Amino acid sequence: MRWWLVLTGASLVVWLTAPPVLAAWQTTRLPHSDASLVDPITFGWTAAGGGLVGFTAQPPMRGNTVPVLAARVAPDFTGSPHTVRRLSLIQEGSPTGWLEPAGAGRMVFVGDRETLDKGELVWLQAGRVGSRLGRPRVVCRRCEVRRVVGGPNGEVAVAVALETRRPSARRQPVRVVVREADGRVRTVRVERIDRSAPSPAFAFNRRGDLLIAHDRLRRLPGRREAHRFAARLLPHRGRLGHAIALGRLTARSDFAGGSDLTVSLADDGRALVGWNVVPCDFITSCAPATLGLAVVGPSLHGVELHELARVPGFRFRDQREPRPLPGRVLVAAGEDGRSTIAWSAPTGPGDFAVMRAEVTGQSLGPAVAVSAPGARAHPAALASGPDGTTALLWTEAPPPLDPAFEPSRLLATVRSSAGTFEPPETVTDDLTAYPGDQRGFGDELPIGLAIAVPAIRPVAVWSAGSALVVGRR
Repeated sequence: MRWWLVLTGASLVVWLTAPPVLAAWQTTRLPHSDASLVDPITFGWTAAGGGLVGFTAQPPMRGNTVPVLAARVAPDFTGSPHTVRRLSLIQEGSPTGWLEPAGAGRMVFVGDRETLDKGELVWLQAGRVGSRLGRPRVVCRRCEVRRVVGGPNGEVAVAVALETRRPSARRQPVRVVVREADGRVRTVRVERIDRSAPSPAFAFNRRGDLLIAHDRLRRLPGRREAHRFAARLLPHRGRLGHAIALGRLTARSDFAGGSDLTVSLADDGRALVGWNVVPCDFITSCAPATLGLAVVGPSLHGVELHELARVPGFRFRDQREPRPLPGRVLVAAGEDGRSTIAWSAPTGPGDFAVMRAEVTGQSLGPAVAVSAPGARAHPAALASGPDGTTALLWTEAPPPLDPAFEPSRLLATVRSSAGTFEPPETVTDDLTAYPGDQRGFGDELPIGLAIAVPAIRPVAVWSAGSALVVGRR
């Protein structure tokens, strides 16, 4: 799941007391949740009901033994975190893993650690919530995890990049390891992907199909690169399908890998794939960024492309204060035929508004600004339930002196299956993620969101300082 603190007097009071007012969101502070500053916080919810929060705790002065913790989350109940295993790391601060729900009362841990003699080692461990994990199953050696995603039925997908014989090779073989809800594990080869390309994105639907989106990035002369976005469908218990071309664009070489992909898949095969291409070397300058969307028709037939926003570039030496970058394009394919997207639209130098639009069929509706005028806003999370109920979370903060220390609040808008999006409502005005700024990228915060079933109720998890908070509507 993936930075804010103090302001002064009158401006802070005016901002915090401005509409929208605090709505019917109930918050619960997770006890004993002193979370790591490095590892991801994971939050998932399965169709069988019940959510799971997973995180690691890394006390800075306690050596290199790290506990992995899990906490159950229900529509009206939050359990206390318990230790499911401990890890011994080579060095303090090494990444450890991800914890995902695996059906009713079960969980799966995806481990990723460096070993002195075998390079990167990736393994899976399953167990029941409330007890320790079972025996590990190694699924990849000499590889690294690029992304982990859980499915609504308890499936877990892991994208891994394999080491190459030549460390200087630009392209890496990428595979996807899928653990089905019944415990079966299979591995499929995707293709070789450029090391600086964004990590493959994938999403399950309720049938257990998996959509994989990736960037077939190619280097061009003159510090340019061609982004060629493609998607492949892995049916439940079926074979990986052929790649479907989604679109392409050309940008300046992105040496830092600041781009990202997002994807959502409906049961009838409708899909949304969003991308933000951020050509930024984080040393001298950032070239103009592009945010786009591909709308794929039922059964993955027909593609409509949409450019959502272009963000002007800048030079770091010309900036008087740190300048945020646009966040990800959030996508949610609704089962009722109405899909939703959200993205950052520039409103001034370094300032963004959160825009929302609905997709019906393959037509993109008008963009609606949901954030307050003048606030520095970024989309945080978007989720859609089995009946089409959809919730969007975003953060807002006044123009900062330093974005790592600015105060921020979390807001939401919710649409029922037969209705329209309601006015914005404040989830919390105490969103303090510092010192957890190492978890995110740019202005993105580690915030998780799910539509709880069978209650059909939005549930969110976020970081307040080093502790975790669960919010329910």
